Amino acid sequence: MKYTEVVDYLLGLKRIGMKMELDPIKKALIQLGNPEKKLKIIHVAGTNGKGSTCAMISSILQKAGFKVGLFTSPHLIDFRERIQINNKLISEDDVVKIFEKIMNMNLTYFEYLTLMAILYFKRKRVDYVVLETGLGGRLDATNITTPIVSVLTTISLDHMHILGETVEEITQDKTEIIKPGVPVVTGFQKPEVMNIIRNKASERRCKLVLVDKLQKTNLLGDFQMRNAELAAAVAHELGLKDEVIKKGLQKVKWPGRLQYVEENLLLDGAHNHEGLDSMRDYVNSLGRDVIIIFGASGVRNAKDMIRHLPKHRHLIFTMADSAKNTNVDRGHVMAIDPDTVDVNCIKIKDLDEALGHAISLQENNELILVTGSLYLVGDVLKKLEIKLF
Repeated sequence: MKYTEVVDYLLGLKRIGMKMELDPIKKALIQLGNPEKKLKIIHVAGTNGKGSTCAMISSILQKAGFKVGLFTSPHLIDFRERIQINNKLISEDDVVKIFEKIMNMNLTYFEYLTLMAILYFKRKRVDYVVLETGLGGRLDATNITTPIVSVLTTISLDHMHILGETVEEITQDKTEIIKPGVPVVTGFQKPEVMNIIRNKASERRCKLVLVDKLQKTNLLGDFQMRNAELAAAVAHELGLKDEVIKKGLQKVKWPGRLQYVEENLLLDGAHNHEGLDSMRDYVNSLGRDVIIIFGASGVRNAKDMIRHLPKHRHLIFTMADSAKNTNVDRGHVMAIDPDTVDVNCIKIKDLDEALGHAISLQENNELILVTGSLYLVGDVLKKLEIKLF
């Protein structure tokens, strides 16, 4: 097979949907000799900050001299962003070779990706693997592993149609990554969330590491300093020194999150209330006039999301290119059509036109903020030919 054929096949599975069960990937791993058992895994779940925290842990471990596998989702531009070793994406040849080995296992999109990552990291003999959950925790494909440390970033309402209607139900699902006897790192949680985490850790006799301070990092926003403290706590559990931790946290690469690609162009993939609120706090703290370009996926309530945006002079509602084209690296993205939402904004479906209009509205170098969807942010990065890693 060719690389493009593999990606097209996998994205075809994505369009079919997901199955929330673990038996298929468990059986696949047994057939392959349980390669996941030979890996030292740091497993990260939560609602917001999972990817950033994973990137921070990876950066610290790299500064300590380790070879680190990183599995995250979604990707911004290139499918291969999801599987990396020391900030180097998996090669197209390796994608093909590994997929051809497992293509007849009848798995879902995310199960295949998880399995490919595990096989790749074992083949490359990495020292550590930082593994981000895809959705939830209990029935997420990554939950077939037994990590050396588990991490829970802040938990709030998200994917309610799958994980539960309340934050308590969602927490119960995500805390299922907690394994008997495995240390759990968390902090900055709501009281009702923290109670569930404490109880689960106690039931499973896990060491519970709680953090409540801010740690400096090169990533922007107070919320990233909270994520950095989680990453630092993981590093301490692994016996790393403060000097290495500080160096690692100043060299984190995690594009599309409060990323300035030009002096007056800021990108942030915030796509739920908590993420938008954190982004809003940062942008409002700048004291600048802002022009917002906003786009959201179809499972979101765009009208409600807009209430969480920063103060702005103009709001432009647009669509990611991915929403109009099914033959893209991320597959079909159901995005909200601006014309279907009754909000007070400028509605321009074409992203190029939306960017051009935002620039035309600038009178005194106002900040242009692109937000509401990682897919939208990825499309802007692609248009500007920004190198991710």
